[in-house]
Amino acid sequence: MFLIRLAFWAALIVMLLPSSHQDKQDLFVAAEKTASDFYNFCDRNPDVCVKAEAAFTQLLQKVKVGVEMIEEMMSERQEERTEAGVEQPRHTYGLS
Repeated sequence: MFLIRLAFWAALIVMLLPSSHQDKQDLFVAAEKTASDFYNFCDRNPDVCVKAEAAFTQLLQKVKVGVEMIEEMMSERQEERTEAGVEQPRHTYGLS
């Protein structure tokens, strides 16, 4: 199964590669136009960018609250284990 997936993705990548110098130039021009269009999006649509900024701010706040909850739960669990005299695991993977 792994080889089938590998062959699929390899074939897809090969199909997307430019086959000539002209194709490569066309690809770079299209990428440049896309980047320019993306860069100027907020100039053309300021209301969309304001709404997106508000949505991302709210999302960031939710993520911060979630991380704080997880840190609090982990801290409480660590305290419970310490009070119970449970030996600490050797590998904490940065979650100590």
